[in-house]
Formats: sequence, structure tokens, C-alpha cells
Amino acid sequence: MHFSTNERTDFTTNRAPGLPKQRDNDLRPSGIEIIGSVKWGTHFCQFYQTKTDLLETLVPYFKAGLENNEFCMWVTSEPLQVDEAKHALQKAVPNFAEYEQRGQVEIIPYSAWYTIGGNFDQSRVLHGWVQKLKNALDKGYAGLRLTGNTFWLEKKDWQGFMEYERTVDTVIGSYTMLAVCTYSLEKCGVSEILDVAARHKFTLIKRGNSWQSFESSLHGKTEAALVETRNYLESLIDYANAPIIVWNPDYAITRFNHAFEKMTGYLASEVLGKKLNILFPNDSAEESMKKIQRTTTGEYWKTVEIPIRQKNEKIRIALWNSANIHDRDGKSIVSTIAQGQDITERILAEEKIRRHAEELRTANEELTHFNRLMVGRELRMIELKQEINALCRQLGQSPRYTNPKHTP
Repeated sequence: MHFSTNERTDFTTNRAPGLPKQRDNDLRPSGIEIIGSVKWGTHFCQFYQTKTDLLETLVPYFKAGLENNEFCMWVTSEPLQVDEAKHALQKAVPNFAEYEQRGQVEIIPYSAWYTIGGNFDQSRVLHGWVQKLKNALDKGYAGLRLTGNTFWLEKKDWQGFMEYERTVDTVIGSYTMLAVCTYSLEKCGVSEILDVAARHKFTLIKRGNSWQSFESSLHGKTEAALVETRNYLESLIDYANAPIIVWNPDYAITRFNHAFEKMTGYLASEVLGKKLNILFPNDSAEESMKKIQRTTTGEYWKTVEIPIRQKNEKIRIALWNSANIHDRDGKSIVSTIAQGQDITERILAEEKIRRHAEELRTANEELTHFNRLMVGRELRMIELKQEINALCRQLGQSPRYTNPKHTP
């Protein structure tokens, strides 16, 4: 897919003519209980795992928009398609057919908005949002409420899309718009989550069965500072000599550094998003997962031995320590990071020493037994010589052995 950043308008300094600036005190109901009302210009993100996650937030979000005279636009992607989104709104919004008939709602696939002709042109998309707002205002609507799902986004195009997100954050913040960008946790690691959070006012993420919202401390920082911080953290983890792994509360792998790749033979791209048990031998996987699950109760590892299965099915033994990373409330666990030390060679050396020590012990026992046999033989020979000498004397003969204690 081709990304184009050719801009027809500098959105950071210029406004489209004829569009009113959003008013700071004009609050709009988000429809999402944990968020409540927000100001025009709010641009936030949601991390999801399932289709249900998307419906739980976006259906009430658009219901509130329709009921408050806003033009609503839903750009879909896997795992939620256009017909499924429309069906969900039909069930939740009374008189949805009337809203649809008068053109107050538009639901389209990402291919008809973001990647027309297989090309993502951020300038075209940004101008498209502004034009949608202008059309909505001309028809008497209060503003534009939108969402876009990024599941279609490929990893090689990530940085280009983050540049778009930085610009769109400025654009939406200047107009009577509300926007929620949805990202699949399946496609996001620690670095990607930081990138997304830095470009949105706050983030929605699910913990257990409930949604939580937290404001990004990175939002509004300069791009240079964000890049510097991200690069430092990435380098610190990726190029550490020790294997480092990070997993989320659902035990899905979100970070897998180069040392871990070297130890296991897996590339990070092969394991990111997958469950931890992919790394454990079948006969020890259950016990290893029990140890890991105990970390969610506050337990941390100082030194825990866990067998690791390599891609070639060979087994390595690692000594681990771990720590939980908490949300700002200090209670909710966001992720767990563990650092390991491959002690396979040490264990093999210790086993070799143990085996040699056992062989020496056995040899020493055999030698002791042999010595005992030899001493017994010597004593018996002396006794026999003494008995022969005694018989010779009884027969009036000279003793045959002059030194019966000596044996040839």
C-alpha cells in the first residue's frame, strides 16, 4: 500500500473557510458511560480485542450523536463489517431508519475512505473529514461525530499513519468534531501503544469485563521528545543482553526482545499477540502458567526456573525475575515484564559434575570392597601357613614357612 503525505493545506496553521471554531464550553454527551460528556474537538482512542468490544462502545457513541443532531460517520474494518455495524445500530437506536433516510448517518468500509485505489493519502483523508463537517453544518447538523478502525493498517506503514494521527489530532481539536480511533491489541505492542496514546487525548481499554479510561501523559508532548523517549525505551529492551518479555493481563505476548529471539529461535513477529504457553514444553506448561498467574496477585519473581521450548523443540532452562506495571491508580496491572538468564549450560555443567561425582563415589566403593577382599585374602593365607607349620612340628619336621606373615 502506498502512503502519500502531499498536503494541499497546512492543517496545523490554516482552517477551512466557513467553518466555525469549536467552543470550549460546548459539551457533547459521548454516550459512553465511563467518559460522560466531552468537548468538541475531543480525539481519543480505543484498544479492542473482539468485535463485541467495538460494539459495546461505538453503538452508544453513535446513538448519542444521532439523538443530539450530529452527523455520524463510521468507517469499518475487520473484525466488524458494514452490515454488522448497521444491524447493531438498528437494534439500539429507535427510528434508526429515519436517521438513515435523511442522510444523518454514513457507514462505509475502510477501502472506500482510507485506501481508495489501494492508496492512503493523508491529505485527501484530512480534507475529506473537513468537507464532511462542512456538508453536515450546511444541512443544519451540530457537528461531525466519527470513528475509524485501523485493523487494515500494515506494520510497514505504521510511522506514516502516526504522522497522519498527529495532524488529525490538531485538525479535530479545532473544529466541531468528535473522533474515536480504534486499534486492535492483536496488532499493537508496547511501542505501538505508546505511539497511539501520545496522539490522543485519552485511551479506552478493557480490564476484565469493564472499560477503563486514562488520559495520556504523553499527549501534547513535542514529536521530538516522543521519538527520543520511544527510541530509548525500545533500545533499552530490544538490545539488552538478557532475554526480556512483556505480556498483558490476558497473558498475550506484547514485547519480545532480540536476546529472547536468539534463545528461542522465534522471531518477535511470530509470537507477538500469542499466548505465553507457546513458549513452554507440554509437560511443564501447566506448572509454568500457574507460576505466571501468581504474578497477577502481586507476587514477583526474584529467581524462578522455567523451561522454555525453542522453535526446534529443544528445551532451554531460564532463571527469571519479574515485575508488574500498574495503571495510574497503582492497582490495575497493565502488563508484566520479565527478564531471564539462560542457565541451560550451567545446569548441564552441574549435571556433568554430579554425574562424575557419582561415578567417583561408585568407583571408591568398589575399590574399598576390593581392598577388603584383598586384606581378607592376606589374613587367610597367613592363617594357612601357620596351620601348615603347626602340622609340620607335630610330624617332627621343620616348619615349611620361616615367615608365615609374608605372602608372595
